[in-house]
Amino acid sequence: MPHRSSRLLPCIVAIGLSAAIAGCIAEAPGTVVWGVNESDQDVIVASSHHGKSLMLSAHTWGKLFDNYSPPSGDLSVFDEGCRALATLPLTRSSDTIHIGPADEIEMTGSGEIHAPSSVKRAPDSPTGNGDFFPEASCP
Repeated sequence: MPHRSSRLLPCIVAIGLSAAIAGCIAEAPGTVVWGVNESDQDVIVASSHHGKSLMLSAHTWGKLFDNYSPPSGDLSVFDEGCRALATLPLTRSSDTIHIGPADEIEMTGSGEIHAPSSVKRAPDSPTGNGDFFPEASCP
């Protein structure tokens, strides 16, 4: 009769391999930034972390940026004439930049969208990769 520990060894190995494989296919936490613009003006949101700038239209919300690296850098907000309106640190893995109806700008600290009915979701990207925000830039 085999020893009890020799019967457990295959089970322990199977559990260990399952955990290792699950860890390899799990998504990295990354950094996601949502935008909500309640104001009457379009704004440009530039992310030093994501390396791009996008136009967040007036009365629009949606996912602006998403990648697999931990948060770092800043988000800068400009008006259409490239006048700097705010620069905010990007410190959370999921955050929302909110432009209020009186042009106040803040990071809300979550990926939850709390937008009034007057603010509509951005249209779908023609490539099928989420929300569509046109690229824009300021010097």
